[in-house]
Amino acid sequence: MAAVGGATRYRLPRSSSTSAAEAKEDYGAPSMEERAEQNSASMAGEDEPKDRFYLVYISMVVTGAGILFPYNSYIYSCRRLFLLHIS
Repeated sequence: MAAVGGATRYRLPRSSSTSAAEAKEDYGAPSMEERAEQNSASMAGEDEPKDRFYLVYISMVVTGAGILFPYNSYIYSCRRLFLLHIS
């Protein structure tokens, strides 16, 4: 492994016949299974953050209304203008 600009660069395996243990030694990085075990173990003791005043919920509702109301009024006005000009 060579550190380049603060990031670690890993080598590609030279042949497809390398085993998982050999690949781990080459890369120095944990496998996907090991990462999943580490994440589940680290998250087991943590509680979810509390949204006491429902600020996230309210912001999502306001954002949805802010997007849907103009879109619906545009669609309705286009349809109305289309029907007025045809009939």
